[in-house]
Amino acid sequence: MINRAIPKKSGFTLIEIIIVIVIVGVLSTLALPRFFSTIEFARSLEAMNMMAAIKRAASRCSIMGGVGSDYTNCVSWNALAMSSPGLIPGTHFCYGVPVLSVLNVWSITAERNNFNLSTTSTGAPCDPSTGAGTGVGDTITLGVNVITGLVTRVGSGAFSGIR
Repeated sequence: MINRAIPKKSGFTLIEIIIVIVIVGVLSTLALPRFFSTIEFARSLEAMNMMAAIKRAASRCSIMGGVGSDYTNCVSWNALAMSSPGLIPGTHFCYGVPVLSVLNVWSITAERNNFNLSTTSTGAPCDPSTGAGTGVGDTITLGVNVITGLVTRVGSGAFSGIR
């Protein structure tokens, strides 16, 4: 009697491969939305930093006006000694002209444009001459009460959690 050993087959079965594909699919559906929201949050920091720079420019403008906290003349890019940040190539936000409301709140709005737009936010290109938004994107608004000095941040859409 001849004793022949059956050769071992190496490799994965079809069931094992399918299980791995399902596990990878489940992990990616859980991780990718979190990843994209993290990217959008990081991009919102671009707007926050730019708005802080604009606020500092407005403070300088009001002090140079000689009245201290009079932001009345600080509602144009020329008065702030700046160009519109929305005209900077590669920026993720369009910036409206600063406004002084009747409630003594100086504010600036950054609107998400569609440069490398993720699926979590809406937006359109910035106006090529002014750098302002089109009114369709998610926004972040920085407000400064010129009487009390209170600074507020309000967001809409993907940025609604910004404070």
